[in-house]
Amino acid sequence: MGRFSDDIPLKPRGSAQPTTVPILLRRLHVKDAPFEKQSEAVREWLEQNKPGPTMRHSLERHGFGGLLRGQISLP
Repeated sequence: MGRFSDDIPLKPRGSAQPTTVPILLRRLHVKDAPFEKQSEAVREWLEQNKPGPTMRHSLERHGFGGLLRGQISLP
């Protein structure tokens, strides 16, 4: 091991949470899907993940804020 990599804790690939809606939609493979399908995918993701502050803001900005409160909001 090199002196610059000995104590860097690496996370498994894909374990880092996305920070914006466009990144999340790409990861969920619904980037070009209709809003209803995107909403369903994001809702399912939210059931298993707690979004950080940046993701919460991004969800609000992209019309998915209602999902944070348990209801779907259409743009």
